[in-house]
Order: sequence, then structure tokens, then C-alpha cells
Amino acid sequence: VTNQRLSVGTTPKTLRLPKHGEMLLSVHGSPLGVYREGGMEAIS
Repeated sequence: VTNQRLSVGTTPKTLRLPKHGEMLLSVHGSPLGVYREGGMEAIS
């Protein structure tokens, strides 16, 4: 449920930005997980 909520919250205009950032972070490996966790906590 947290993942869906995060997606909805970042749908307004950050949906496209996160997509690019996620890919870049994914390439790095660790940043992506940290970023996701931080966002989830903030939303929670």
C-alpha cells in the first residue's frame, strides 16, 4: 500500500522526474533503495 501511495503522491508532476532519477539511482544500486525508504517515511 505504501508503494501505491508513494506513486500517487508523485503522480502530479514528479512522476516523470522520479522515473529518470530512479533509473539513474538504480544503475548506482544503493541510492535507489535509500531514496525510496526516505520517501515512504515522509509520506507515512
